[in-house]
Amino acid sequence: MRRVIIFFTALVVAGCSIGGPSAIAPTPASQRSLARIYHCPTKGSIVYVSDYNNDVINIYKGNLAGQAPCGQIGSRTSLSAPDGLYIQVKTHDLYVANGGVSSVKVFHRGQLVPYNTYVDQSHQLVQFMDATVTKDGTLIATSTDCTLSTWIVGPNGGTFVGNFTMKHCQPSYPTYVAADKNDTIYYDGQIGGMFNPHAALFSLKCPLGACGAQTRFFWDVPTFSYPTGMAFDAAGDLLVTNGQGDTFELPNPKPKFFPMPIPGEGMAINVRDDHWFVAADIDGAAEYSYPNGALVGTVPANSNGYMAGVAVDP
Repeated sequence: MRRVIIFFTALVVAGCSIGGPSAIAPTPASQRSLARIYHCPTKGSIVYVSDYNNDVINIYKGNLAGQAPCGQIGSRTSLSAPDGLYIQVKTHDLYVANGGVSSVKVFHRGQLVPYNTYVDQSHQLVQFMDATVTKDGTLIATSTDCTLSTWIVGPNGGTFVGNFTMKHCQPSYPTYVAADKNDTIYYDGQIGGMFNPHAALFSLKCPLGACGAQTRFFWDVPTFSYPTGMAFDAAGDLLVTNGQGDTFELPNPKPKFFPMPIPGEGMAINVRDDHWFVAADIDGAAEYSYPNGALVGTVPANSNGYMAGVAVDP
């Protein structure tokens, strides 16, 4: 099961460096000192990486090149086990699947604390893992408890619409979500049960949060074995971090791919320069050029950190 909080000493984290010239970096600042630092630019590309263990989100300026964060947002008073991240490009707002307390937190760029919180009001037990916002203003969050939660985006937690059961979902199985330019929602699920599990891709529509029938798009594709992040590129292709970088020209289930020497969980694509980012657990985060898959650079994890989600504000 993926979602186990992992604690390592700083020595062990350093010993598990992800290698290469770009991985040689200064030791990250302590959580206490870094929380008081925010020197990130108001414009230009910044990268967010969530730390599931330390309840914070690191921010990096520009390309990943072994640098220390320019800032850090959140704390144990505002975040709990932050996981998947999503940037609403038109507003530059960061949406955080806040798994530990069943909420989605939203930060304005440059702000240290969230300005909005979305809560599932169905009284279902949910542990949010990923989130996205569609063009019609629907916020959709997936959970490891086999449900989709939806809201109409707005102030004071927006308008909660509903909690929808996900087909063929295995509890505690990681489930990621992405929306294409037509507001079709895609998420990964699992079929075959505990003893014969297969990853599968599902699609559905959730106009203004009202989710309809779920369709199994494909399953049992040899390369679609354990997806750990999804996004769409500018051409409308589905990108999946899956132990490698998969590009699906849907509905074709056979992807183009490139190997990932540093695989991870969660992903983001910077459509300005076609760079692919992954959070890399205890190894920090990595950046690849797309579509050739060349490793651009890396940054280390926080002390005792588990870097779970990534987003880029271009």
